[in-house]
Amino acid sequence: MRKFILPLATFVFASSALSQPPPPAATGSGSGQVKKFAGWPSVSSLPVTEQFASLEGRFKIGLPKSISGFAALSPKQTGSSATGQQYTWKFAEGDVVFFFLDFPDSNLTGSAADLVRIAENSKKRITERVPDAKLVSENQSTVNGVPASYFMYDLGLKGFATVQLFIDKKRVYRIDAAFKDRKTEKHLTSVFASFSLISQAEVDAELARRYEAMKPVPLPQAPAVSRPTSDAQDEGLKGKVKKVIEESEDRSGTWGVQGRKTTSVEYYDQSGALTQRDSYDSQGKPFQITVYGYIDGMRVSNYKTDNEGNVFTVMGAPSPAVAIAPRKSDPRFKYSYEYKYEGGKLVERQMVHNNGRRGMRYAYKHSLNQVEELVYSDDGKLNQRYVSILDANGNEIERTDFGVVNHDLYGDRRYKYSYEFDAAGNWVKKVTLKEVKENGVTSWLPDYISYRTITYY
Repeated sequence: MRKFILPLATFVFASSALSQPPPPAATGSGSGQVKKFAGWPSVSSLPVTEQFASLEGRFKIGLPKSISGFAALSPKQTGSSATGQQYTWKFAEGDVVFFFLDFPDSNLTGSAADLVRIAENSKKRITERVPDAKLVSENQSTVNGVPASYFMYDLGLKGFATVQLFIDKKRVYRIDAAFKDRKTEKHLTSVFASFSLISQAEVDAELARRYEAMKPVPLPQAPAVSRPTSDAQDEGLKGKVKKVIEESEDRSGTWGVQGRKTTSVEYYDQSGALTQRDSYDSQGKPFQITVYGYIDGMRVSNYKTDNEGNVFTVMGAPSPAVAIAPRKSDPRFKYSYEYKYEGGKLVERQMVHNNGRRGMRYAYKHSLNQVEELVYSDDGKLNQRYVSILDANGNEIERTDFGVVNHDLYGDRRYKYSYEFDAAGNWVKKVTLKEVKENGVTSWLPDYISYRTITYY
C-alpha cells in the first residue's frame, strides 16, 4: 500500500491566516470591549443559531451565512490530485479560513489515526514557516461523530493561530484562525464544536427540492412562429433530437471539480424547437431552468434561478439600461426573440426584455468555412467576439476568443477541437486543446473534454 504523504503545498497555500498577521483588534475608549474593525463583526457576537451550510462540502458550521471570500481549489493549486473549496470570514479579531480537500488517490479511510498523521504534518509545516512558534494547546476528539484534531500556536508578535481538522473518508476539512488575543479561543471553540456533516441523502433531497422549486410554468407551444431553421439546426444538431445531456471534464488541472460533471440538459420537440434548458454551475448543480414557447406570435422564454445558491454570470454586472419610453412588463415571460436570416442561415438573434427594452444581440457573419460571432450588450456595445473555423461538415475545429472587454487580463485565446460522432452525425465527444505560448514557443495543451448523450424521437 502506498504511503500517504500530504504535499507541502496542500496545507500551506490555502491558509492566508497563517501567512500574514491578523488586523489589530479595535477597542473602545476605556471600555475594554472589542468593537468592529473596518466594519467587521466580532467573533464574540456570532448568533448561536446561525449556520453556514455547503452542499458541495456536505457540512454545516456555526459561522455567518455571508462569507468574505471564496475560492475553488484545483489540482494545479494544491500540487496534487486534491480538489476542494475555500471560504473566508473576516472578524474584528482576525480571519477565519475554512477549506476542504478531497484526496481521491490517497489511502485515507477517515480514521482517527489518519487524522493524527495529518495533524502532525500540519504542525510541522507551521513550525517550518514560523520557527519561533510555540504549541500552547492541542487535543484529539470526536465532534458530532467526526474525528477531530485541534491545536493552537503562539506566534509571538503575530498573535495566535489555531487549526481545527476533521476527516471524513478521503475528505479533509480544516479551519485556520489567526487572531491577536488568546481570549478569542473560547469563542472559536464553540464554532468548532458546531461542525457537523450533511449526509449525501440529505444533499440529494435538497437538490431535488431546489430543482422542483426552480421549474417555471411551461409556456404555450402553439401556434409556433415559422422560421427558416429550428433551434436544433441552429445548434448544428442532426436528426430528430429529443434530449441532449452535456457533460465536461477538466484536462488542464485548473478546475475545482474533477471527473465528468453535467453542464446542461436540453429538451427539443419533434420540430426541433427548444422547449427547456437546465443550466448547471461549476460544481455540477442545476442553478437555472429556462423554458421556451410562443405568446402573441412571439418566440419567448421564461426562467427561474436557484436563489438559495451562489449564482455567478460570465457577463459580470449588468449594463446600464438604455433609455426608452417606459412600458409595463409582461409577467408571462422574461424575454422575446427576434431573428434575421440571409441565405437560409441565422445572422442575428436579438433578445428583448418583457418591458420592451432591447437586450443582448448576437450577430453571425458566415463565409465558406468560417463563422464570426459578435455579441453586443444591452447598451449596444460590443462585448464579445469569436471567430470559428469549420470543417466540411460544419463542425467547429478551431476558435479564437478575442479579448474585447478585458484584453489586458485575458488577451486573445485560441482553441482546437477534435470529435467522436454517433450514427446520426452528431458529436458525442469533443476534445479541446488550448494554445499556450511560453518563452517564445507555441504549444497546444489539453484543456477539457465535452461529452453529449443524445436521445432521439
